[in-house]
Amino acid sequence: MFALAGKLSITRAKELYCRLTLTRIGIIFLVLTCVHCFALGGIQVALLLGDIRAFSLLEDIVYTAQVPLDAVSLLKISHGEYTLMLCTEIPVVANGVSSCELVYSSVGVTTTSTLPRREEDPSLTRRTLQASSIVSSKNSTGGVDGVDMTYTEGGSSNTVFLSQQCAKSVIYAGEVMGAYKYEDAALIGAQFWLFVISIIAIICSSIPQILAVSFTRVVATMWSAYSVWHTQHYRSNFEHIIVAPDTPCHFNFFPTHWKMRTALNITDLVLNITALAFTAYLGRRLIKMYTAFTLRRVGPPPEVLSLFFTVCAIGLWITWLMQGTIGKMTNLTNRHSPHGLHWYAASGTYQVYKLMRGRIQGWFAVRREMKLAMGLFLALCFTYIAAWSVMFASQVYRFTFLQWEFFSSVTVVSFLVLISTGVFGVLCRINFGRGLAHYLHVESVLAQEDFAPEVFPNEMEAPKRVLRASIGSSPSSTLKRDINWDPFQADGLDHSPVIVIDLNYEPQKPV
Repeated sequence: MFALAGKLSITRAKELYCRLTLTRIGIIFLVLTCVHCFALGGIQVALLLGDIRAFSLLEDIVYTAQVPLDAVSLLKISHGEYTLMLCTEIPVVANGVSSCELVYSSVGVTTTSTLPRREEDPSLTRRTLQASSIVSSKNSTGGVDGVDMTYTEGGSSNTVFLSQQCAKSVIYAGEVMGAYKYEDAALIGAQFWLFVISIIAIICSSIPQILAVSFTRVVATMWSAYSVWHTQHYRSNFEHIIVAPDTPCHFNFFPTHWKMRTALNITDLVLNITALAFTAYLGRRLIKMYTAFTLRRVGPPPEVLSLFFTVCAIGLWITWLMQGTIGKMTNLTNRHSPHGLHWYAASGTYQVYKLMRGRIQGWFAVRREMKLAMGLFLALCFTYIAAWSVMFASQVYRFTFLQWEFFSSVTVVSFLVLISTGVFGVLCRINFGRGLAHYLHVESVLAQEDFAPEVFPNEMEAPKRVLRASIGSSPSSTLKRDINWDPFQADGLDHSPVIVIDLNYEPQKPV
């Protein structure tokens, strides 16, 4: 029994190896995908480490200054004037703006800060200041007026006082760095997800997977280009509300952070463009090759494309609720139920589980033409579409969608792909009973008999007289021939070998 299992595993490994190394184009495609995966992943890791350090510094300042945490920042920019407020209610509701406290406005408002402006030192190498200590500064009545931060610069220690008003301004900066942190983590996962589905595409000779990789490359390149502008936008915001002379802080917490982030963003954009270029070129050649097959192999259906985007959107939403400032101010936490966010997290985790299980169910339902399973999958798909639409009734969700560009972009893409998944699922269901299950059964039998059709190169154009199997006409046998064989000898007769396998296959009735 164990010997048989070992033989089957070795045969399976050989089959996978044959499929991965079948064509030179496929090998080059996988190698370039692997190189770009680790290169782009490394850039995102570098961005993530810098954002984590910046977020930790800002978070320590806010906690030490004992600034109330049940507020969310709202920045308004109009005609070059900046107004920063802290709101204890969601600003998108009718009474939300009335709960906002003005922190800073560049419209005729000055502060009493007497901090000297610290000029940027070109010799600095750290993106974020390294604070050795952050302690509360108390007044005569015992109240906290601000914090005293000791930091290291140029080998010497310096101490600066940050007022309560400055600490409130830092809340906005912390929200920006927190959003960057989650964005970096999601993009790291996207690179490895792309690598995995690229491997699946080559193994299964799957055109839908090649298209999924190409689509994701386009989205990643568009976001990378937007990130270059995005970084400069936030750099300008920080300069106007934190670093400028008339601001409450009048202090630069990030000496070289934005310069380094811009350089990494540009590098990321260049790599994404090259990745898109080779994916478009090699993907087109692979699609032409797979289309030229006598019988096209069928890989996972289009719902695999929606898996990452949907899981990513759910994960970002739950993480923002659990760890972001907006989660600390929501009524779920403070008033009606102290465990509301935990129910949100449990619900989100269950949705991810059902989503992954539903995608696997849809895959098998399509390949095996299981009517009941396909019906359940379509019902689940359209339920998710309806539920996602209802989410916009939530004030917290709408505010997060409007304020966080990366979350809104992922949400829109996942929603569109989810709709297309439902449409393709309906088309697959309509085409049940046209021979797909029989063809996949034939392929499985050939593989079990250690007959790998992948050993025949697929790059050559098949001769005109190719013997084709008639799938869908209930054949009793399957015919296949090597396209590299010269079918005509000197006598002009066809001497090509024909492999005849009697399968005696009776298709099972779909469930």
